[in-house]
Amino acid sequence: MPLLVTAAVSLLAATTASAAFSLAPQTPAASIESTCTTATGQTVRLRFESASGDPAAGDQRVVIESPTGDRITLPLPPASYEARAPLANLKSACSGLTAIDIGKENLLLVLSRSRWPDPAQADAVLIDTKQGRLLDRLADLGAVRRDTGEVFATRATGPGMIELRLVYGRVPDAGMETDAVRVDEWLRLETDGDRLRRRWLLPGKKDPWRLVAAPAPLAEKSKLKYVNKVECRPQAAVPFTLNFESATGEFDMDDEQPVLVFDDGVRLPLPVEQASFEARRPLPNRPSICTNVSAFELSAARVLFLLSANARPGYSRAVAVLVDLRERRVLGVTPQLADIKAQSDRYFVTRASSGDALEVRLVRDYIADSGMDSAASFAEAWLRFELVGDRLGYRWVAP
Repeated sequence: MPLLVTAAVSLLAATTASAAFSLAPQTPAASIESTCTTATGQTVRLRFESASGDPAAGDQRVVIESPTGDRITLPLPPASYEARAPLANLKSACSGLTAIDIGKENLLLVLSRSRWPDPAQADAVLIDTKQGRLLDRLADLGAVRRDTGEVFATRATGPGMIELRLVYGRVPDAGMETDAVRVDEWLRLETDGDRLRRRWLLPGKKDPWRLVAAPAPLAEKSKLKYVNKVECRPQAAVPFTLNFESATGEFDMDDEQPVLVFDDGVRLPLPVEQASFEARRPLPNRPSICTNVSAFELSAARVLFLLSANARPGYSRAVAVLVDLRERRVLGVTPQLADIKAQSDRYFVTRASSGDALEVRLVRDYIADSGMDSAASFAEAWLRFELVGDRLGYRWVAP
């Protein structure tokens, strides 16, 4: 398996000048080798060679080698590169790398450049394999989230173009530096003659509101035996506890029932599907009124609870509940809405929003024909919860 480099990169200026074939008396060691085949059957080999012999030293050069042994060193800055293939939905023209044939013996190649300790950066190059020329280069397309693994998250698209998930921005005031707060979106790469073009494919028109009806009150059959208590302190109402009560006390039985317990002993069961619920806080940009659980005080003593239901072996799923604390009744409950990609961080990725609203980063799409069941196959978006009149509404919104 090709060695993945993990050293910091000092990026130099790149040119697109052509280079002459030459035969080197000594060939440096290559940490990555790839065979590339165009649609016409033209075959070349790409070698990522390090003069120092240390691929982590940031001195790798990209060399095109013809079947007869002729060699071209592409005029790219020395760097530390990583072998990164696409998902199964994109057939690559180069083994172990991400590349497509765009005609005229030209290849569009996406390179993964290490920037340790920061995430790897994606660069795109357009190569004339017949003449051994670098036609164009687009550097710093976007970072690659580490939870993507050793692949580029790609999706099937039209001929002569590649679409891949790269980091578009970062959640403001996140208070941490992890993959969870790196917001990725779809970037399209295509060619215009001998030039490369890039374009972010950002969501446009907002989805219509989906309104949640008030559920029927949930009658308690009996008080459950095992209780995990969470303290909650709203500003517009007296403190209360959020209990997660279970008949068995066993996590894998998925039998926890959330119940609000007020200071006078009144109990308000939340009519959600029983599950094993997890402690999951919001980011510091949207403080919670409850300890280790995401709960947000809206106007008129209404609280929006965002619960994390374990859905093993898959990702946990988000459930939203709107409660009127003064009237002590549930105004709305969503089904288990979407997967939560940020598993290890135990946070809901939230962002500040105006008015009686909350926006949280959740999985919107599963990338079709990805060939793997991992974080690389799940595409996130912002889901907005908001009071619409006296009802809870939610919809997907633009970044």
